[in-house]
Parts: sequence; structure tokens; C-alpha cells
Amino acid sequence: MELSKNIRIYCIILGESNDEHYWAVLKETWTKHCDKAELYNTKNDNLFNKENDKWTQMRKTYQHVFEKHGDSYSWFFLAHPTTFAVIENLKYLLFTKDASQPFYLGHTATSGDLKYVTMKGGIVLSMETLKRLNSFLNKTKKCAEQRAFWESSADMQLAVCLKYVGVLAENAEDSEGRAIFNTKPIAHLIRETMSNNRQPVVEGCCSDMAVTFSRLTPQKMTVMMYAEFAQDSNKAFFFTSFNIQSYLEIVMEKTK
Repeated sequence: MELSKNIRIYCIILGESNDEHYWAVLKETWTKHCDKAELYNTKNDNLFNKENDKWTQMRKTYQHVFEKHGDSYSWFFLAHPTTFAVIENLKYLLFTKDASQPFYLGHTATSGDLKYVTMKGGIVLSMETLKRLNSFLNKTKKCAEQRAFWESSADMQLAVCLKYVGVLAENAEDSEGRAIFNTKPIAHLIRETMSNNRQPVVEGCCSDMAVTFSRLTPQKMTVMMYAEFAQDSNKAFFFTSFNIQSYLEIVMEKTK
């Protein structure tokens, strides 16, 4: 309850027009734990059209969200429709962070000397970061139209823009140095662990504080939602060893 009151997260699902079949599942699964969640795709005619590139879609979405909701939420989480997120774990991660400071969090990758947060694992911006980004986009065209800029991905171009305003990408890890924004499905992570070491499968697979898993089908999202959450004394929720193992058993059964 304390986390829910103090940390307000606006969830942005950024996809294509053909991703709408995910929305019904998303509304009934993890997005219910966001303080507000909305789908943005090429059918949002007031924002962009089908010809817009990914970066144009992303930046116009961020600008729209800031104008409409910038003062109402402290954190802004952007993800693909195929991403599953544990919002309780995200709120626990953000509990000690000040949204009035510039934060840009997630699973980082590098391209040359550029460090950026990959959208595959989800992107978290603080209120201050979104404010800086919006102000910069409104004042200059340096980041507005970047089609010729490396022909790079939207998440890379976001990192370039944020670098202009003094905000650098930060990789989010748990206390043991394990990633908590995962760019792969949980079943894939478990299989990788099994192939390397069959003993500590659950422990080696995923962090108890995992925030995201990527590339899930609507059916797998439903399975993930049925995984039980364990509540600790600090009101945070974790994926436990038990429910990860239960999930593995369900996935293996369904994929036989």
C-alpha cells in the first residue's frame, strides 16, 4: 500500500496497429498494477501515421504523455506489447530514488561509445528526465528528425537525445548483480540456465526482483499472471523460486 501511494507509474505500451490483440490481455494482466496504462500505436491518428518511423512514434508519444500527464505521475515506463512487467517489483526498485532527479533505467546495451537502455526490456524515465526531454525536443530539431542518424533504433536515438540534456543510461541490477529488466522470455532464460548448470536452475535463471520478461505471447502472459506473488514485510512482491518452477512446469507441458 505504501509503495502504491508514494510511487505513481504511468505505463506506455508502444506498438503497431496489428498489436491490438495484445491489449485485451494486457488490460487483464500486469497493466492493472500500473497507476495508469495506455496503448499507443499507429491508429493514434492524432499523434502519428503509418508512415512514421519508430523514433517519431516514440518521441511524439513521450511529448503527448508529458503534456497530458507530466504532473500527475512520478515515473514513466515504456514497453512493447510483448513485454510482461512486475510493477510491484518496479515500484520497489524506485522506492529509494527521487523522481525529481534525472533517471533513465533499464537493461543497457552499447553501440560504439553510446550506452542506451534497450526497449526490449522496457524503459523507465523519471518525471525530471521526461521534463528535460520534452523541453529539449520543443526547443531544437537536433533530435526531432534523425532518420539519417546512423539509421539507428528508436531506443538508441532516445539515448542520444537524453545525453544532450545530461541524462545517461543506467543498468538496473539486483544486489547480486543480476539483470532485472530481462530482454528474453522467462522460459528461454530457464532453458539457458539448464544447459549451463542443471543444479541451481531457478536461482541462476532470474532475479527475485525481476521487473520484466520480453517476447511473450498473450497466452504466456496469462500463465505469468497466474504465477503467485509472495509479499514480504516491506510490501514488495517477488517472483519466488516456487512460482518460477511452477511456471517452468506449465510452459514445458504446453510446449511438448
